[in-house]
Amino acid sequence: MLEPEKAKTVVLGCAMKHGLTETELKKAWSHPVAMRYRNFDTPAFIAAAGLDSHGQLIEMLSGEQEDGTVVIYYAMRMTYKMASELGL
Repeated sequence: MLEPEKAKTVVLGCAMKHGLTETELKKAWSHPVAMRYRNFDTPAFIAAAGLDSHGQLIEMLSGEQEDGTVVIYYAMRMTYKMASELGL
């Protein structure tokens, strides 16, 4: 099972297009409020929610690679749809 605080994390540039920084995303990822695997194949796709530097929830989508590296490829302020998916 993935341990977010220990996983090597890579943030793609496209994940920052909504104004979030790499530092904020790595912090939010390493201390998630909620997390859900969308599949268990490799790469495993994961939906997660964490707090940004202002204490606001952000949603993130990532892929867990074979070597355990997590690649965050999408992030933005929390939406109702994602909150519902994560049970928030």
